[in-house]
Amino acid sequence: MASQDPAALPEGTSRRRPTEDPEKKRESARRWREANREYRAQKKREWNEANPDRRRELNRLSMGRQAERARRRNAKNAKARIWHAENREQERSRSAAFRRERPEKVRQYQRTYKERHPERYRANAVEARRRYVDKNAETVREKGRLAAARRREANPEALRERYNNNLEAERARSREVARRRRRLEKLGLPPRRIQRVYAGDRRANSAAADEFFARVRSVKERGRIAAELPYEVSNIPASVGQARRAYFNAPDLMPEVFPRILALNRLKVQMDRQAQEVLQERPRLLDTHRHRHEARLREEIRMDSIARQLRGRPPLQAGTELERRLVAEVDTDIKRRLNAIRATAIARAQPIISDERQRPAEPDHFGAHRRAATYRDPSTRTL
Repeated sequence: MASQDPAALPEGTSRRRPTEDPEKKRESARRWREANREYRAQKKREWNEANPDRRRELNRLSMGRQAERARRRNAKNAKARIWHAENREQERSRSAAFRRERPEKVRQYQRTYKERHPERYRANAVEARRRYVDKNAETVREKGRLAAARRREANPEALRERYNNNLEAERARSREVARRRRRLEKLGLPPRRIQRVYAGDRRANSAAADEFFARVRSVKERGRIAAELPYEVSNIPASVGQARRAYFNAPDLMPEVFPRILALNRLKVQMDRQAQEVLQERPRLLDTHRHRHEARLREEIRMDSIARQLRGRPPLQAGTELERRLVAEVDTDIKRRLNAIRATAIARAQPIISDERQRPAEPDHFGAHRRAATYRDPSTRTL
């Protein structure tokens, strides 16, 4: 075909080739990028070395755009969560209507998701099956019992055949059971009792246990637990009250009664002050323990997670488990110190509350300032 003179072409037209299909252009560009990966990487490295300032500027702009997109996406998701929470029934009705009116499109969505995320699809299917079984436990068990009854009716010798086909394994299991039973009898222990629990109940118990032990407790709650176990301040006040009642109810008021009571009260105040100092020092001890032992605890958590996965259980949450173990070790040290304070106070209180009248009374530093009305009849005193 002869070429046309540009001046003879209609106004607004061009001699360029007609625009290709955008989908074809994208596919062609993708194939070129895959075929020239090394070339593109080399050109990118050369440009980055030749334009470091422009590269940093473009990186800042890209990070800014990415942060802005993330902010808009998070805001949109938060708004959508609020709307779905407020219109739950409406959303369920809309989703049910969509699935009812467009079953082919729903199946296509499911196939696409399964092809893109096979592992996640299988995990979701297993979890959905577990939720259904837990929600309809009795129905599922009844179906299983009926199916087992039909199998027994169709083949009454199935169990015998299975036993004969696995004879060595069954005999080994029987020998192990007999060995364990004889050992328990020799040690004087009761026989082993196995309590069978349904799989749904086991999952619920495991989930409840994991949630309980992984729950993050506040500083106030941890301090209260550390103060309650096994440290009990009430032992000393109980001894003080018992001594006061013994002294005030005595037929003849001993001259060393009031110095002993004052000494017990001073001992209680001192013990409470020392215990409070230990509890107030807990945040500092926690930071120090974290700095010294975080690497060791993380390695232990990693090994424990591997062991849990080998047993078929989910891995540990590293952050939560680290905090739990740090708190446990620090609280153990705190309880040891509190127990030492308690033991020292009890040892010092025993001679004071003993009935040895020959023991010289401690000096009464408040005697010069006590009024005469203080020494009234013991029967009128309030314990």
